[in-house]
Amino acid sequence: MMKGIGTKAIKIGVMMVTAVLMLTGCRFGFASDPDDPNEVVQEEPIDTSVDTFEYDASLSGTKITLLNSKAEIQVALTKMAEEYEKKSGVHVEVMPVTDGDSPYTKVVSMYNSGTPPTMAILDTTDVIALAEEKAVDLTGEPWTAEAEGYLTEVNGKIYSFPLCIEGRGLIYNRSVIEETLGREFDPLSVTTMDEFAALLDQLTEAGMKRPVSVAKEDWSLGAHQLQYIYETYDGTSEGAQEVIEAIKEGTLDLNSYDRMNQFLNMFDILREYKRG
Repeated sequence: MMKGIGTKAIKIGVMMVTAVLMLTGCRFGFASDPDDPNEVVQEEPIDTSVDTFEYDASLSGTKITLLNSKAEIQVALTKMAEEYEKKSGVHVEVMPVTDGDSPYTKVVSMYNSGTPPTMAILDTTDVIALAEEKAVDLTGEPWTAEAEGYLTEVNGKIYSFPLCIEGRGLIYNRSVIEETLGREFDPLSVTTMDEFAALLDQLTEAGMKRPVSVAKEDWSLGAHQLQYIYETYDGTSEGAQEVIEAIKEGTLDLNSYDRMNQFLNMFDILREYKRG
C-alpha cells in the first residue's frame, strides 16, 4: 500500500483484500483467457451465497486505485472490483501495466506525475526498493500473523502483503511418458541433470521426436529463469541481493560462477531436445 493516501482509504485497502475472499450474495464467474483463438472460453462460476462481512457505510463513495502487473488476472480483478463496489460502495479502479512497461518503471512514473496508485502489485525486489520511501508501514496489521513465512520485511518492518507465490520447474506429462516408454514413470527417479538427459534420450529412442517444449517468449525465459543464478545463492533475499550487487560491481565472475554454469547447462539440454 502506497503513501500519500488518507487513513480512511488505507483502511479500505486492507479491508478490500479481506472482503475479496468473502464477497457473497450473488453468483458470478471468472472466464478463462486462452491464447489459442480456437479454444473455447470457459467460465468457472464462484458461489458467493453467504456473506458475513459488515461493510462500513461511511466509506461508500471512496475511490482507490490498484496497479495490476499480472495481466492474467486483469479480467478477474476488474470483475471482483465491480462486485465489491456493489457491496461496499467503494470504487476500485484496476489499472493494468501495459505491454512494454515494467511494474517498477510504471509505479515510479506515476509517482513522478503526481498520480501514484493506492496499491500496487509488485515483485518482491520492487517492494524492497520502494518500501521505505513510498509505502505505508503495515507491521501492526492483524493479518500479518496469518502470513508467517511469506512476508517481506525491510529493516524489520512490513510494507506489503503476499499476493501469490510463483514457482519454477519442469511440467511433465506422465501419461505420455509412460505410453512412450511402455512402463510406469516415477518422477522421483530423476534427481540430477544426467538422469534428466538420460530420460530424454530414452524418450527419443522410443520414438518421441522432440520431448521438450520451451516457451516462445524470449523475455519470459530471461526474466523468469535467469533469476535462478542469484535466487539459489543461499536461498535468502539477502543472499540474492548480495549476488546482484556483486554482478553489478564486477566482483563476481559469471564465467566461473557455478549457478550460472548450472543454468546454462540445463538450457543446453532443453535446447537440444526442444520442439521447433
